[in-house]
Amino acid sequence: MNSDMNSKVRIMNIKIKKVMDMMIYTLVYYLSVKIHRPLKSLFSSSARLSASPDLFFDIIIPVYKVNRRMLRHTLQSVKRQRYQNWQAILIDANVDRSYLDPLYKRYEQDKRFTILHLDENKGISGNTNIGLTHISGQYVVFVDQDDLLDLNALQIIAHTIIKHDNPDLLYTDEDKIIGYTGLHLTPHFKPDWNPELLLSRNYITHLAIYKRELIQRTGILSSECDGSQDYDYVLRASEKAGSIIHIPQVLYHWRIHRLSSARKSTVKTYTVEAGRLALERCYTRRNINVVIACDPYYPGLYHTLYQDDAALKISLILLPDSSLTQEHVFRLLDHGAAGASEIIIPDHFFNDEQKILIEKRYQKSGATVLWDSYAQDRSTADQYNHLAAKASCDLFLFMSAGLRPESPEWMQKLANEAIRDKAGFVAPLITGNENKIQGPALAVDRNRGVMYLFNNADADDYGYFARMKSIQDVTAFTDGCLMIRRSIFYEINQFSQSDASTMIITALQGNSHGYKNILVPQVRMKLENSEPGIEEKKQPKKEALAVLPGADDLIYQHDPYYPSVFSKNGQFAFSWNRVYRQFIS
Repeated sequence: MNSDMNSKVRIMNIKIKKVMDMMIYTLVYYLSVKIHRPLKSLFSSSARLSASPDLFFDIIIPVYKVNRRMLRHTLQSVKRQRYQNWQAILIDANVDRSYLDPLYKRYEQDKRFTILHLDENKGISGNTNIGLTHISGQYVVFVDQDDLLDLNALQIIAHTIIKHDNPDLLYTDEDKIIGYTGLHLTPHFKPDWNPELLLSRNYITHLAIYKRELIQRTGILSSECDGSQDYDYVLRASEKAGSIIHIPQVLYHWRIHRLSSARKSTVKTYTVEAGRLALERCYTRRNINVVIACDPYYPGLYHTLYQDDAALKISLILLPDSSLTQEHVFRLLDHGAAGASEIIIPDHFFNDEQKILIEKRYQKSGATVLWDSYAQDRSTADQYNHLAAKASCDLFLFMSAGLRPESPEWMQKLANEAIRDKAGFVAPLITGNENKIQGPALAVDRNRGVMYLFNNADADDYGYFARMKSIQDVTAFTDGCLMIRRSIFYEINQFSQSDASTMIITALQGNSHGYKNILVPQVRMKLENSEPGIEEKKQPKKEALAVLPGADDLIYQHDPYYPSVFSKNGQFAFSWNRVYRQFIS
């Protein structure tokens, strides 16, 4: 009874928070965008970016069975752009378009609007492809018929293109707007380019801007993926893109109405299946045999099931800490550690009798037990590196014995991600008391220091735009459970010589070598000691990072995967003053 009541109270609190966030966000949006920004532009000579004949945008807008008032608002948002060097290409596939003719006549007076009238509806991809045959600019922007562009959208995009020397692909943040009310909600502040996250869900959606040459290399949109044709296209284009830039500003407003997928993905259930097909085709192009499962509770979130497990052998390296006991070592074997070919254990934690028992248990599973002796007064990094020197397999799995695996085939799931191209460290989600997340993913930047992502959040929640359920790139990890390829471990010069932040600096070293640190939330570990954090006494500090030789070059000004609008607690909670500053920037 009490449990049901607590659950209802929790759900009610979540709903109240969502309403409060919507009201605060709308207020912040109007204060910054509708009041502060226009006033700033009046007194700033640099507020308007002059149009350049060398930078021209084609805005593609497929039109089919649209509400006239909504289309008018969309076209108004295009016409009012402060950056003037563009053309809008409307592709109308309506059988009866008489109700739109008065609107078209008005906008055809502006030579920047080209309206193509089709004899038949070829679907959203087919209609869009016809529009692409009429492009003449350097960049292509796709806009839905019922959504809105921010007044400064093209101006900010043009400025970013010039600043970043003509990137192949750009994307912006977005929010939703309720009908004609003017109420803005659910802002999606996105990470910088995160290819692993894109394989879990289409986090890019709106607004995507493609260089014309990239369009030519990618080809036309696929009608087979209608409904998620944008997902299919960005997956294909990203495989051919040289540079991909995220513009961290809300420049697109996705309108919520009765038939829009902005309201609820299940309004258009076919879009989920189309997205699954797009993702399957992506893996097929990469010669990876998978089955894609749709998340039952979060439409548009996908889980990849590998059909061909990684064939590389695994060395399980147990880290020296207080949890390294015979009981814990046996329990690891019962929970899947038998998947390792060898296990390396610090020997000074066990007497001879215990060693014999451990060896017998693991030999039955076919694993070889190797004991390692080292000077206990060595640094943490030296101890870890000494243990690794004993390992001979292609994959190293550094793990605290105080973790209890809770996911079936957990070791193989980590291995499947660790062998991916450009994969550095790979880690599971770690939970503690009351199923609260305790690590190991970190965000790191100069402004906010070191932040535990999803810190103390309920592990069963989906989090901000399903980030807690999505495989994704993160900046760094702390202690706990990390897998990495042997070759990469030595390429990045092993573990960094720092007791305070060994794992963090080593993960940052991987970033500097072009490798990605990948969080795999589908694999969970339970922290047995039920304390908040794996090694709370070793909680990394910003100062500890700064004093390390060469660390300055490893630390980002802004963490690429944890947007600057969020607070320092790592929980993806809005810092409203940061949101305001982003809007007026």
